Amino acid sequence: MHPLFISIGNIPGHIRMAATSHTWQCIAFMPIPKFEAPKGCQSVLQNCVWHKCIKIVTAGLQYLACTGGFILDPHGHQHLCFTPLAAWTADLPEQLMIACVSKSASPVVTHQTGLVQ
Repeated sequence: MHPLFISIGNIPGHIRMAATSHTWQCIAFMPIPKFEAPKGCQSVLQNCVWHKCIKIVTAGLQYLACTGGFILDPHGHQHLCFTPLAAWTADLPEQLMIACVSKSASPVVTHQTGLVQ
């Protein structure tokens, strides 16, 4: 199992990254499935499971990003908040998997420029 953590962006980075600040919350444990399939299909099937799990885990955030919800601030006041997922921190292999591109492609630019069809 691989833990999935979440934090909020309005905490300054130097505080959020300190291990003792407890600013990260584990929201799920992602499965690491094994399939009885050809070796080339293993990673594709694992990535499909990963994307489905992320969709399930973030369903509440996706709903609040569209409709908003009332959340209490530290002073007890209610605010209508929207919760878009603004950033994802990952290493290159995870970025490639999230972007659904191969190892020989860029996770940022997934199309070739300058080609005339």
